[in-house]
Amino acid sequence: MQHMKNKNGFTIIELIMVMIIIGVLAAVAIPRFQDIVIESEVAVEQRILQTISDGLETYARERYVANGVRSWPENPFVALSKLPPDYDADNFVLTNMKDRDWIFTGNGNNEAYNNTIAHLRKSDSIAVWKYDPNTGEVEYSGAPFSPVNVLHRVNATGGN
Repeated sequence: MQHMKNKNGFTIIELIMVMIIIGVLAAVAIPRFQDIVIESEVAVEQRILQTISDGLETYARERYVANGVRSWPENPFVALSKLPPDYDADNFVLTNMKDRDWIFTGNGNNEAYNNTIAHLRKSDSIAVWKYDPNTGEVEYSGAPFSPVNVLHRVNATGGN
């Protein structure tokens, strides 16, 4: 009668090979996942800025019908019928932003960042766009509604 060996588990070589394969997959997947998160955040920013721009145009048309003169609000977020969920109406200072805030700095905090629309990104950088309340223009750079500047919250905001 032939004796059968009871083989329970895996050999150490098999376990090492599985760990190597998982390590290689993780090394490829993690950077790609981070890129997807950044790309989705940029897409959301562009969508919100497009909504603000459309809202400002609607606001100006309504003022034209009511007064005969096109005008725009001091704060561009006023022109929106629905505010972004992370909009903080009580914050006007870039360094006080938290949890992916959207803010409008208004006038008077720091001349370099007056009338700035700002969004705190997950990477702790701040994307900024300039708004001109006299013309209703939102200044952007490059692709539609790409930020004029992206700065690190602590180092580059000059305390604003």
